[in-house]
Amino acid sequence: LAVAVGPSHGAYKGTPHLEFELLETIAKSVDVPLVLHGASGLPDTVVREAVAKGMAKVNFATELRQTFTEAVRRALAQEPQGFDPKKYLDQGRKSVQKLVEQKIQVCGAAGQA
Repeated sequence: LAVAVGPSHGAYKGTPHLEFELLETIAKSVDVPLVLHGASGLPDTVVREAVAKGMAKVNFATELRQTFTEAVRRALAQEPQGFDPKKYLDQGRKSVQKLVEQKIQVCGAAGQA
């Protein structure tokens, strides 16, 4: 169940506020896994607390896309004449993999797949 407790999809223009009290109330009221949409850009401490209070799934799609795009841009800037997508896309993949590994740790989900 994706609940509206503050964050939303996309890049934030301000600082998102997560309503932990509401999250706890919902988590105690339902018997289904809860989903946090819009976790991209939230501090790790906020994500950890959200998981501790009942979030079973946390979405970081915007942050993953931003990381991929930044890595591809860096790769193309380093080799402006490059034309092999295997090379510059690999840099994006590696950056996303590193971020995913970090987010798995943040969410306390290492070894749970």
